[in-house]
Amino acid sequence: MVKRIFFEEIVDRELLKRFLQRFQKLTGLSLLPFNERGEAVVGDPAPILGGVNEAEDLVHFPDRQRLSRHDGASLRLLKLELRGHLYGAVLIGPYIGPGDAYTGQAPLPRLTDEQIEAAAEMIEQFFGQQVEIAAEREDLRRKEKILSVLEEASNIMNSSLDFQNLLEFLMDIAIDITGATCGALLLKKEKKRYLEVAVARGKFPQEVKKIRVPIGKGVTGWVARNREPLIVPNVLLEPRYIETPETIYSEMAVPLVVGDRLIGVVAVDSSEMNAFSKEDCTILSTLASMVTKVLENARLLAESQQKIREMTRLFAISERLAGAWGESEGVLDAVLNDAMEAIGCAGMALMFYNSDREDLAMVACRGLPVELEHLRIPLGKGIHGWVAQQRKPLLITDATQDLTIAKHSFLDQFSRSFLCIPLQTPERLVGVLGAYQKREKGVFQEDDQQLLTTIGQLLTAFFENRRLFEDSRRKLEYFSTLYKVSSSVSRTLNISKLFGMILQQVQDVMDVENCSLMMYDAIKNQLTLDAAIGLPKDMVGKIRVEVGEGIAGWVAQHKQPVFLKDISKDERFVHRHGRLDYKTRSVLSVPIMHNKVLLGVLNVNNKRSGQAFTEDDLNLLLGISGQISQALANANLHERTEQQVAELSLIQELGKAINSSLDLDSVLNYFIDMTSRILEADRSTLMLYDEQEKELYVQVSRGFEDKRIREIRFKIGEGIAGRAAELRKPIRVAHTHLDQTYKRLPFSETEKACTLISAPLMNRDHLIGVINCERELDKKGPFTAENLDLLDTLASQASVAIQNARLYNNLLNYYFETIQALAAAIDAKDSYTHGHSRRVTDLSIGIAQVMGLSRDEVHSIRHAALLHDVGKIGISEQILLKPGRLTDEEFETIKTHPHIGAGILDSIEFLKTVCLMIEHHHERYDGRGYPAGLKGEEIPLGARIIGVADSFDAITSTRPYRKPLTFAEASNEILRCSGTQFDPAVVKAFMQLRDSPFCPEWLKQDALEEPPATARNAAR
Repeated sequence: MVKRIFFEEIVDRELLKRFLQRFQKLTGLSLLPFNERGEAVVGDPAPILGGVNEAEDLVHFPDRQRLSRHDGASLRLLKLELRGHLYGAVLIGPYIGPGDAYTGQAPLPRLTDEQIEAAAEMIEQFFGQQVEIAAEREDLRRKEKILSVLEEASNIMNSSLDFQNLLEFLMDIAIDITGATCGALLLKKEKKRYLEVAVARGKFPQEVKKIRVPIGKGVTGWVARNREPLIVPNVLLEPRYIETPETIYSEMAVPLVVGDRLIGVVAVDSSEMNAFSKEDCTILSTLASMVTKVLENARLLAESQQKIREMTRLFAISERLAGAWGESEGVLDAVLNDAMEAIGCAGMALMFYNSDREDLAMVACRGLPVELEHLRIPLGKGIHGWVAQQRKPLLITDATQDLTIAKHSFLDQFSRSFLCIPLQTPERLVGVLGAYQKREKGVFQEDDQQLLTTIGQLLTAFFENRRLFEDSRRKLEYFSTLYKVSSSVSRTLNISKLFGMILQQVQDVMDVENCSLMMYDAIKNQLTLDAAIGLPKDMVGKIRVEVGEGIAGWVAQHKQPVFLKDISKDERFVHRHGRLDYKTRSVLSVPIMHNKVLLGVLNVNNKRSGQAFTEDDLNLLLGISGQISQALANANLHERTEQQVAELSLIQELGKAINSSLDLDSVLNYFIDMTSRILEADRSTLMLYDEQEKELYVQVSRGFEDKRIREIRFKIGEGIAGRAAELRKPIRVAHTHLDQTYKRLPFSETEKACTLISAPLMNRDHLIGVINCERELDKKGPFTAENLDLLDTLASQASVAIQNARLYNNLLNYYFETIQALAAAIDAKDSYTHGHSRRVTDLSIGIAQVMGLSRDEVHSIRHAALLHDVGKIGISEQILLKPGRLTDEEFETIKTHPHIGAGILDSIEFLKTVCLMIEHHHERYDGRGYPAGLKGEEIPLGARIIGVADSFDAITSTRPYRKPLTFAEASNEILRCSGTQFDPAVVKAFMQLRDSPFCPEWLKQDALEEPPATARNAAR
């Protein structure tokens, strides 16, 4: 701080006297010094002033002002200043001796400007030296004091970690070394964006402690945000300055920082302007640096100790509550005592919320008047009523100034500061816990609120656990009863058995005279008595009650329970006793619901004890009805699931079967068999559509003994089948006797009413036929909508298979006609080879069958054998019909016919394997054949078979250049070429062919054609 220096501190009085005497001798002038108050320091002012003015007035005159005495003599005023502060003045005038006195007659000499300036220079030099000496002395004293203070600070820091003491010490030292008037030490709370006053010095410390400074606001907030010290010479000109109760004009603030973390700010204030210098700032910053680390350690230690104290109190409270499950009055008083000690307050109250009365009732209080023990506070009134209504905590430091509460309660007058929290769970309000008047003239802080909230949570958990324990004890029997019912109903999924088990449990548990279970029929909108105990047996299965009729009907209609202690006193039913109100006095009737869907009604009548039913009985029966609804739903679901699984399994089986066959008759017969089985039909017909006659005719049927069923034909639109075909959609007839469009067959074997479903077989928009299923009504009831959907699904699946089978049959017919025509065309080119392709085909098929090849492989070999010489179409007839032996050039031309044949058929996708057989049927087993020179297994098996058959037919046929061989001769030739020209396995099969069932009739003759030639020449 810039210290103000006074005149007496600058010049020693004796030294000043000697200077005055010397000054008078040297200048012949008088010098009168006086202090800043106008008091003469040395000498008598009267002779010199000569009545000009009083000395105290002169300090207000301008510097170096000339003054005139009454006698005309002149005086000169010289002010003395240091650092902008006036510390004295001197008056220069003519010398007046000790015995002289001013009479006002004799004029005194006047001072010239030169005399004044010379005198002023001498005076300023003298006093300047004295000021420097005084400043050095002051500086030295200040440094000594700072060193002393720092040493004291070091000693205290090394000897104590009491956080509060260190805060007080730092504040006192800061004010002492800076000469401040007042000050405050502010701390930053963890995870908070503001500073709180921890220590304050001045005239109004308690008021200052209430101030919170946001980070970045005000002088201290700016220092906290920027982590830099700040000097404010004049707070009146500083826009960041926040007013306090103290009267100050200048301020200095220094941050307290440990590493990168801000602890707080120390601020000192002065009632004077420009009170603090940069040196003061440096010293205060140095002191802050020394203290901050120790202060942080002390803070952590203090917080840890505080947490330990709080945890100790909380543990004690928790222990008290854990051991109290009965009477809690004494325990609650002890808990409040512990809570008061933990928070440091003078009083505390615990109030419970009554939801019926919507008010708070005092349960326990400490530190408050005895008359408050029975206090009740309405919801919303006063501090406690506000907290209960808003369900959020409230902290009031001064109730006289706080405007949060509009309506005060009687309890609010006993304290000035309040901390009040709600006791609540997510579902309900339990009560309110309040703390009053912080001790030691303090105010409640957020830490107190957090601690009180924790204590409140312990109390809330205690009261909730006790409530839940009582509820659990009351509900134990309720749930054990439900468990018995649940155990019973979970033992079976059979609905008929389930009903009897349920009612037996209900009667045993509720001890009633009779009970009944009525199931709801949504189609007829009726309740059916499906099971009963205590009622006449002839009622079961026969009694039907309309919805809205009697008690059970009312329950079904409104889907609400009926609880009647005395049915004769209820106007709804006193004149509406239904057939089930058998000797009824008291009634419980509840709906059985599942997913908001009515399943039935459960009724119990008359307790055997004669007592009326209670609310607990109603709750129990509602719980049982819930178990029943789930059991019924599970049973129905199980039954439907089993049925659907069976249906899906059969549908899958049907799909595999009909899609794996392309034989139309097989598809139709399998389809009608599976459909009849899946839908449990007594009779079924599958009718195909005759496009020319525009009629439906029966292709296959089941369940009809009379063969005339195949003669039945329906026009489109005639009968149920004709309507399904006409509308292109499935039709369901629940009762054939009630349907005018149903057409009874003339040879019908039953007069009973039946149920019928019919579905069209469609391929896109094209009608294929109709499938019809019929059964007698008294066997299983009418077909359902689900049955119709299932039949429609089966019909869609069958339609595709039927259409595929038809297309395949048509394709095969066209294919065989083409192949046969092509083979005939080949044979027609050479009269000697007439029938050759047919005979090679017969032999190839026979060999393949002897070798045990599959049906598909035999079909492929059949096609290849028929067309094996198709390539000869591209060979000149001159070469083919040449009577003699062929030249080498002609033979090379002949050798191209396998390749030509394969090329002709290569573009037909399903003849790809056939092409390979045709191309390689002239290969030799030893690799010397053509066209590719394949060897052994490289040659396709079909080609090896056709090669043997082709060679055999060639050597047993007449040629222009040779005679045919007999069967024996040809067989020997084939056997001779085994392993060289032919595959030994194929040759073996060929040798077995004549004795097998696969042998063609024409092969059984001994003389087949004409005299022999060699197989090698003929095979070309």
